Amino acid sequence: MTNIALSLADLMTPSPATLKPEDGLDAAMRIFDGFPFRHLPVVENKEVLGVLSDRDVQLATGWLSTSERMRDAWGRTLPTPKQISEVMISPVHCANLTQSPQEAAAMMVEHRIGCLPILDEGMLVGIVTETDILGAFMHQMATDNVPREWRQPVSMHMRSSPIALDPNIEIGAALDLCLSNHIRHLPVVEGGKLIGLLSDRDIRLGLARSSISDTQAQSEGSMSIPNIRVFSVMSQFIIPIRPSCTLTDAAGILVKNKISCLPVVAKDKLLGMLTQTDILRHFALQS
Repeated sequence: MTNIALSLADLMTPSPATLKPEDGLDAAMRIFDGFPFRHLPVVENKEVLGVLSDRDVQLATGWLSTSERMRDAWGRTLPTPKQISEVMISPVHCANLTQSPQEAAAMMVEHRIGCLPILDEGMLVGIVTETDILGAFMHQMATDNVPREWRQPVSMHMRSSPIALDPNIEIGAALDLCLSNHIRHLPVVEGGKLIGLLSDRDIRLGLARSSISDTQAQSEGSMSIPNIRVFSVMSQFIIPIRPSCTLTDAAGILVKNKISCLPVVAKDKLLGMLTQTDILRHFALQS
């Protein structure tokens, strides 16, 4: 098989935007809001100390500025993280310039991570994300020498009979399901019909805002706020695919729409879920 991207040096984003450990979370939110990034390396003297994802920021801040979350109505200071170093992931899994996209895919699947900082002689020179690897997968599929299983229907690769949520359950229960089953996306079903998708990002944002509001309410002597239900934070943007859709076509839909999962539906019945990670796992087998 001929690889389009021979190494991560061909695929990485060079000289990525970075943060310092002492930077504020507000600065990270401004970067995430202004650019299509989901991961930022945390660097000191070109050495990678950690990685900050938008998921980390959502859970820590509820996407509220420091001024919005650190004081109650009386101006009293509330406990809340302020610096990158308080919420970043450390230590970090990294890759080097000469590794292949397939090796990177295997690392991401094994460690359940969404990006790999790329190092050269211990210094940060680039970053590769799940989306970049999926792009390499798409380029590989453009060749004639593609593994037969990539042309197979998604029904052979999807996760069948996925756990489905009732829209009225609390998001804390949804988080428990995500953690216990090692999944990041849950379909939301009502009356047997798929009505939405709940991601771990949605859950983190909802939980963070609930926690911040609850802390503020207690500081002010008020009752805590009601628990947040799935329907209030789920996404109603759904792109269902049929079980006959090929793995290659499904990958194209993910890349084009910049999404991470696809529900597999037939006759309005949810049959399974196909995620970006499922496709990367097959790509990794080519290493």
